[in-house]
Amino acid sequence: MHKPQRVIITIIVSIAIWLLLTLTTYFTWIRGADHRDFYPRWAGARLALFEGRDLYSAETTRAMQIMLYGMELPPDVDPQAFAYPALIVPLLLPFWLIADVEIATAAWEAASVMFISSTLLLISRSLRSSPSYWVIIMLLLWYYPNDLPGTVHGPAINGCRHRVVGILQPT
Repeated sequence: MHKPQRVIITIIVSIAIWLLLTLTTYFTWIRGADHRDFYPRWAGARLALFEGRDLYSAETTRAMQIMLYGMELPPDVDPQAFAYPALIVPLLLPFWLIADVEIATAAWEAASVMFISSTLLLISRSLRSSPSYWVIIMLLLWYYPNDLPGTVHGPAINGCRHRVVGILQPT
């Protein structure tokens, strides 16, 4: 098989895997759930792109709250403001173009799995002795959200991961 054909097949297979991951994530984890990590990014970016709003203004935060929750949030609740570098808006543009926040979130989660998997694959190929697939699977589980359906590690791994990260950070 020629290189251009392999590239085309790789692209097609990657898109098919991404779509399958998106559907799986949507139906098993995102749909109807209260996952708000991605929501402020999505809402803020859409308001900036389509309405020309300032990402960091109080007015935009209020509009985001109404967009995501149907009302302004009380002052004692996390305001879900846009707290990310503005550079994220053009970098993740395709996700902002998706009109449904849950579908955009599922697509983002699937893309993040693809990115980390690809990175681990590239690292393993660049090493003289590749780590076993179990090591790669454990690294994926370490990275990826702890509350995926069917996982039992939840708070234990999350707490362990934060303690390890805390140990590695300079004081």
